[in-house]
Amino acid sequence: MAIDEMTQSRDKVFEEWHRKAFLQRLFLPSDFAQNVSAVSKENMVCHMTTNECLFMRDQAKRMTVKKNEVKKYSTDEDYRPQEFKDETLTIFTGATETRCSPCYGNGTFACPTTSKCSKCKGTGREDVDRCTICDGKGKVEASRGSWYGRERNCTFCRGTGKRYERCYTCDGTGTVTCSTCRGTGSKNCDTCDGNGKVVRGQLVTRKFSAETEYEYQVSGLDKNEFKNGLEPKHFRSISGDPVSSEFQATSDPETVLKRSSLHTFDVLSCAYSYRDEQFHLNQISSDSNTKLVATGLPLSKIRLAVAGIVPVASAAIAVGVVMLLA
Repeated sequence: MAIDEMTQSRDKVFEEWHRKAFLQRLFLPSDFAQNVSAVSKENMVCHMTTNECLFMRDQAKRMTVKKNEVKKYSTDEDYRPQEFKDETLTIFTGATETRCSPCYGNGTFACPTTSKCSKCKGTGREDVDRCTICDGKGKVEASRGSWYGRERNCTFCRGTGKRYERCYTCDGTGTVTCSTCRGTGSKNCDTCDGNGKVVRGQLVTRKFSAETEYEYQVSGLDKNEFKNGLEPKHFRSISGDPVSSEFQATSDPETVLKRSSLHTFDVLSCAYSYRDEQFHLNQISSDSNTKLVATGLPLSKIRLAVAGIVPVASAAIAVGVVMLLA
């Protein structure tokens, strides 16, 4: 390729990036665009291999559950997801119906038909006011008899100094109908819900977890080796051209699914210089996507310092976005 054709190609890449990279340009020197010159150009191909695995791990424990609770759990021990995603399944296996131990299979317990009234605390009466006979003192002076002139307990309030009325909740009896059995004298067993039987079995918590690993092969480099500022994240953010995808057999009982997929990317890596500083514009492309990645940009120290004057949160966000776009 002739040098002018190479320069034109590089200029087109630079102009496209410069037009779109508004935020990054804010931190570049003011004379950046006027003093950039093309240095070299390199075409590369990146092969990205995606290895996906879905693992299955079980945690089991013996459980006793009510008969009507069994339906809450799965009984499909052979279930396996068909996608690479995290999932949790609870399976109840080896279910055996047996007599409920606490109630001896009766399903019920004997229960008192009445309970102490909570309103009057079993006394059958309620405090209403101060006793008017003894004026709340609980003592009165005898007006006749052997106690004449001496104090004795007030017979009306029985020395308490209070006036009472019959408790209307229990009608003065001090007891009320049992709220548990409603006076029937029998209550359901909580363990079996009155059924008399329970189900024993093994409760298995089965967790499926997906893991993905990536391998890269760039033209002329060792596996997972990059240059010109490129990194794995630059390729994972866009879709490459699919080459192959196949499920693989596995002998590990904990590995449910395993798939290997291959995608390719074309990379045009252009080197530029600004006042003896070199940076790269990498154009990553496939049939359906194109992405420009700038690496090693000569950021302006003055502009970065000015950015530090604005609120810290705003500056942090701006710098973070610049790093993300790199």
